[in-house]
Amino acid sequence: MGVWRAVLDVVRRHALADLPEADGLRELGRRFAKGFGQTPVGWVFTAVAPLIGPERALFAVPRYLHTARKHMKVTVDVLGEGHARLTALDDEWPRAEPPDFLAGCIEAVLLAAGVAPRVAVSTFTGGRLELDVRW
Repeated sequence: MGVWRAVLDVVRRHALADLPEADGLRELGRRFAKGFGQTPVGWVFTAVAPLIGPERALFAVPRYLHTARKHMKVTVDVLGEGHARLTALDDEWPRAEPPDFLAGCIEAVLLAAGVAPRVAVSTFTGGRLELDVRW
């Protein structure tokens, strides 16, 4: 297990011990993204997200993830009105963050855009994660 993954696990066990593991990781992801909103870049994103809407806010995710995870490749595909698929390719799984953590981050992005998100992990095999994103 990588250091980042170990840190997430320790924080989840201490701060969110009352939640099942997947729910705790998802909440930790939401809190992490909310903390990003406190940075200068995050503050700007949070301010414009309701203006640009959920779809365009999702298209900003790959760029923001790339600043922290240079090797992670992320794409967003719109599948219909209020429906998208986010695909992340990362050879460091399972040492990297768990899929529910990333799902929580995406939920926070959509909340910032002013919509109620429903994010499900649809595929998590090897180095590939697909999230079914609806709002």
